[in-house]
Amino acid sequence: MEKEQLYQLLRDDIVRCVGFEMKTPRDFDALATEIDKVTHVRLSSHTLKRFWGYLKSVEVRCSTLDTLARFVGYTSWEGYVNVREENIDGGSHMSMSAVLDVTTIEAGTRLRLMWRPDRCVVVRYEGHGLFVVEDNVNSKLRFGDTFRCFRIVAHEPLVLTELRRPGMAQCSYICGERGGVIYDILK
Repeated sequence: MEKEQLYQLLRDDIVRCVGFEMKTPRDFDALATEIDKVTHVRLSSHTLKRFWGYLKSVEVRCSTLDTLARFVGYTSWEGYVNVREENIDGGSHMSMSAVLDVTTIEAGTRLRLMWRPDRCVVVRYEGHGLFVVEDNVNSKLRFGDTFRCFRIVAHEPLVLTELRRPGMAQCSYICGERGGVIYDILK
């Protein structure tokens, strides 16, 4: 895949995550703030404008690409590229893994979700597909975040929709893009 195609995929993933397009200087300032909150790395709005082609571009630094990839849930730019290139054919495959239909569990049930490399999140089911994050280790999800999810397939990526956090635009979040998620029902 061409470098510019990969950059555009990353731009699209970032826009999906933050919930707004990069059109004005204020948008780039807001994105820089969100990236800093999630990754604890400060990218200037000037750097982001160059990456988007809003300003004359120079070669993008690997450290910038790593930070942007981490912001959308990958461990590095290399990891992002590997997943994107593996899924160039659409990434379709059969799955024989266990499936948890969350509508079959009771409100108040707690689940532990785990994925590589060392992510662990404990969530409480509120009913109607709604979950609340109670605890996390090494995850971008935070205590009090809410999201919707109706089906969890073991060893497959998990898409959380309607992720909400005060001060952040609603977005979706994908857990375990490489290697999938495993889950436990906690007592």
